[in-house]
Amino acid sequence: MSIIMNESLGSLEYDGLINSAYPADIIHATLASGYGKLSRGYLIAKAANGSLIPWGSDITDDLSEALTTTAHVATKVQAGLDATKLKVYATDFIEETLEVTEYAATKNVAGLDNDTLVVKNGEDTLTITTDYTVTYEDDVLTITLVDTGGHYAAEALDIRCFFADTFALIEKTTDYTTTYTANTLIVTLVVTSNYYDAPTVKVVCPYAYAEGTIAGGNLILADDVDTGAASGSTVVARAYRTGIFNQNKLLYNAKALGGITDITKEKLRSLGILLNHSIS
Repeated sequence: MSIIMNESLGSLEYDGLINSAYPADIIHATLASGYGKLSRGYLIAKAANGSLIPWGSDITDDLSEALTTTAHVATKVQAGLDATKLKVYATDFIEETLEVTEYAATKNVAGLDNDTLVVKNGEDTLTITTDYTVTYEDDVLTITLVDTGGHYAAEALDIRCFFADTFALIEKTTDYTTTYTANTLIVTLVVTSNYYDAPTVKVVCPYAYAEGTIAGGNLILADDVDTGAASGSTVVARAYRTGIFNQNKLLYNAKALGGITDITKEKLRSLGILLNHSIS
């Protein structure tokens, strides 16, 4: 049983979602749970098993993986990626000059990978064990100069050290280059980049998808609804099943990077949902 309603739904003010003076047809729809809070205007799809889900939510989650670099190169074998939308992150680092007091320098900072530590005195790179020893306990990095080393009298030390699990987004061409052939993603760090020696990179990449193969649009939410965090149950919500709507006001899952195209528009049209663009 449907409810014939126009743009005024309770005390709702005009928000541009409905793009017609004609009323829209609202029903009570039973949505699958587990998708969190969904706002009015969210496009709802009907999955193959009949469940109603947020449009685009059935697209495979992005690949997100930390990769160890070898000779400044990271490799991942994975089919089906849309490498044009790849984002690459590298372990971040600190670079600082430390004052030497009684032949030791300290730095209080959490999360370092002290195996990546580089210590310099001016232009000279010091050698661990020969020139200094290092400890890293309770987030305190301590560099102690060796009395038989050539830099025992140093008054300041320049250090550079990568973090273990803190990543920074890096720039294509400036910081890395990439190829994706034969289902193999290769990320090569650029020698002039500050991240050239990063021990780890994290790749985040969506999978390619065909809009015609994901669950097709079926309804548009008329009210905000909270579907909760846990799957396996259902939530009743009011949704438009026919009407004329402003496409720019529709919401959908962020995994649908290509947005709504003619494939979905035609599917919705066949159900009585017409999409256009507001001229207001």
